[in-house]
Amino acid sequence: MRIGRILGVELRVHPLFLALLAAATLVGLLRHLIILVCFLASHELAHLLAARQRGLKVKSIEFWLLGGVADIDDLALLEPGVEATVAAAGPVNNLLLAIAILLMQRWNIWNWQLLGLCFETNLWLLGLNLLPVLPLDGGRILRDRLAVSLGYPRATGLMGQLGRAAGVGGMLFSLWQLLSGRFYPAPFVIGLCMVASVARERAAAIYASLRQLINKKEQLRRDGILPVEELYAVSGTSLYRLLRHLRPGRYHLVRVVGEDLQPLGLLAEGEILEGLLEHGADCTIERLLV
Repeated sequence: MRIGRILGVELRVHPLFLALLAAATLVGLLRHLIILVCFLASHELAHLLAARQRGLKVKSIEFWLLGGVADIDDLALLEPGVEATVAAAGPVNNLLLAIAILLMQRWNIWNWQLLGLCFETNLWLLGLNLLPVLPLDGGRILRDRLAVSLGYPRATGLMGQLGRAAGVGGMLFSLWQLLSGRFYPAPFVIGLCMVASVARERAAAIYASLRQLINKKEQLRRDGILPVEELYAVSGTSLYRLLRHLRPGRYHLVRVVGEDLQPLGLLAEGEILEGLLEHGADCTIERLLV
């Protein structure tokens, strides 16, 4: 649901976030949630400013149970380090705010009962977002590093598996506590959101891979030179699986072999791109040889 715009960026609220707001009101935790929303907004503003500083366009920010999700144009297509810089801005913001709150407490500037809640909220946001799993900021920072050697889709797949495992672990922990006579809903809700977010990240990775292929084809046509890397792939391999092995900054030649490892043909990266656009990611590379 759209709620407005700030600095030219569309702000949205996920329906689950509204449900959380209603639940917090019913159980008397509205003040806690308002403080959380304020520091979430500060966290996302830090991401926004970091993206703007790197010349990126932020189309929208959606608030939901895990925090905020920024839709940034072509973040995966830029040089290594950009996504890590933008992702790190949010946790750094929470760390600086926590330090500022401690200084305010030391100088008795404000009531510690409220400051303590603000301090704990920033520490919670800092610790949660630094977990090295997708869709959290720590996972985005690590993916940015891994994408250099693994490629964006494979790095996303690896970090997504870790995110799914962490999410399932949080849900199982809550259920185990429930069987023990206690129930902590936060790990269950956060885990559920993490599992749901992995599918979104994987879909975005496929789109980013297509854009990378298009960019490299245009770069080769413009510059005339790109480093070449050869791959061998069995004929029944899907284009989606092949995408996971394509690295940025390289133009790939794929030697296709049969099940008996006898050579069947050679595919250039441009042909792979055309096959993706025409047949989709489930198409096998053997079909492109016909």
